[in-house]
Amino acid sequence: MKMLAPTPLSRMTIVSANVLTDPEPIWDVSKNYQINDRILRNNFIYAAVADNSGVDPEIDDQTNWYPVHAISKYRAFDGSLTAATTGLGKIVYTVRPHLTCNALAFFGLKARKVRLEVPSQSFDKTYALVSYEKITNYWLWFFGGREARSEFIAEGIPIYAGHDLRITIDGSSVGEIVIGKAKTLGKSIVGGGIGFTDFSTKDRDTFGNLHVVQRG
Repeated sequence: MKMLAPTPLSRMTIVSANVLTDPEPIWDVSKNYQINDRILRNNFIYAAVADNSGVDPEIDDQTNWYPVHAISKYRAFDGSLTAATTGLGKIVYTVRPHLTCNALAFFGLKARKVRLEVPSQSFDKTYALVSYEKITNYWLWFFGGREARSEFIAEGIPIYAGHDLRITIDGSSVGEIVIGKAKTLGKSIVGGGIGFTDFSTKDRDTFGNLHVVQRG
């Protein structure tokens, strides 16, 4: 049994990304905004929840603006699966973690394969995501559909602090990418189970984003 301790976005640098840009306009201090208007302010998308003008979304107390999600460049690392990062054919990220890591986890994938490269360590490996588990006979092999995994974990990646990691997703979108250090917790035994007492709350906002308030 293992646990992947994620590296927060604040502890890594996204060097480059070839993702689709967001259509929202940049916030204009002189413009009058109406309810449901969306704007881009630095690295976040905000939606107006009240008519306003001259109210900076970054310092607003959510009386006028509500933070919807990160912009496309950062969305795959924002800790939320609500909004996916999309691309045209391939999504390519070059990231530079400030901490040493050895594993990646992908969620909400719509792709055929993932390629991971660490140029400084001469590491280059491609992972096929198409599953053959349901191909149980010759008819299914020739005529059955192939299913690609939407979740995927890669371990043993030599990602040292300050070194670039290139991620190439051969597909159209990804919900979340987690980069971190995999830790072994122990081995599961027959008859064992998983359980915990959780006082946290989980709620979805108007835009479908899931928010967890941690308690205990």
